[in-house]
Amino acid sequence: MREEFEAWVQRDWPAAPLHHVRDALPKDDPRYGEYCNEMIQRAWVGWQASRAALRVELPLIAEVERLRARLEISDKHPYDGIACRDETIKGLDEKCDRLKAENEGLREKLTDCADSLHAEMLQKYGGQLPDDMHPVTRRDYDRDMAEVAEYRAALEGGGR
Repeated sequence: MREEFEAWVQRDWPAAPLHHVRDALPKDDPRYGEYCNEMIQRAWVGWQASRAALRVELPLIAEVERLRARLEISDKHPYDGIACRDETIKGLDEKCDRLKAENEGLREKLTDCADSLHAEMLQKYGGQLPDDMHPVTRRDYDRDMAEVAEYRAALEGGGR
């Protein structure tokens, strides 16, 4: 940073006295490295302070610009804040509608499968009433129908 400062001083004031006589002081001396010329020394202190302030302000300015770009409407850029939000919501709504339609189609197919399975179970047991069945047949019938009932319950409670 000092080299940059001295280049600036020499460019704008070629005759400026950039002497570091105090460099002969011990390094722990608070005045070590100061310029002999008081005006140059004050300019150096100001230069350091301005550079420190820039290091703090530049990231803040960039953050403000980034946030502003997200919030302002701009015809130049389709990804500005409000347009981006609206496009995102529109896209998510469309995706949600597609998923709802797909879900409904799958539910209808699963309902058809459960109905078909139920019909096969009734045909398997020849239309016998459960009370008229042999105990072994009744046990198989109850097991098969419990499975069909489980599928129907899953379809009914599946978040319609």
